[in-house]
Amino acid sequence: MKTAELRRMRRNQFAVLNGLLIIGLFLFFIIMNMYTISIAHFFLFLGIFVLTQGIFGLMKGDSTKSIIPIVEKVAIYEKQKMGKEWYKHRKVSYGYNIVLSGILFWQSYINWGYEDNIFQVDMLFMVTMFCFLLLLSNISLILHNRKVDGAASEVEFKGYTWKVNLLAIILGIVFAMMLLITILILVL
Repeated sequence: MKTAELRRMRRNQFAVLNGLLIIGLFLFFIIMNMYTISIAHFFLFLGIFVLTQGIFGLMKGDSTKSIIPIVEKVAIYEKQKMGKEWYKHRKVSYGYNIVLSGILFWQSYINWGYEDNIFQVDMLFMVTMFCFLLLLSNISLILHNRKVDGAASEVEFKGYTWKVNLLAIILGIVFAMMLLITILILVL
């Protein structure tokens, strides 16, 4: 793939993924302002959404099909570059979605039955969380894209999945610590 075409594809990828995150956030705010939703129902909905993503992803196998054309184009390109590691990376990601859905279902179960446990949107907290999420997802995407675009052969991806997962765990711990500090600052 030519450099100009690759840059255009990556730019479109960033625009679409960030656009989807922003649209998702606006829909979240609209729904939260229109309806009174308990925390248990919120976690239940998120659990179902994440579980559905994980199951559909695993069912797709090594297919690159997507309803969003740029996502399909990126998947085809990365599958050609990464080889077997591409499928392993996707499989592990969808497995994490299933594990995360279990955690969300557990949270829903714990909060079930408390009528006064209504989900309330704190704008400062939500905007802060959204900025962290956007920052982490973009950094992750930049690092992944540099690795994929800079690789000359499949051999360079050997062990890529476990290295990326180790980095994700470390970033997750840092994100959790920042979240905890933010919550403590807002509560106190």
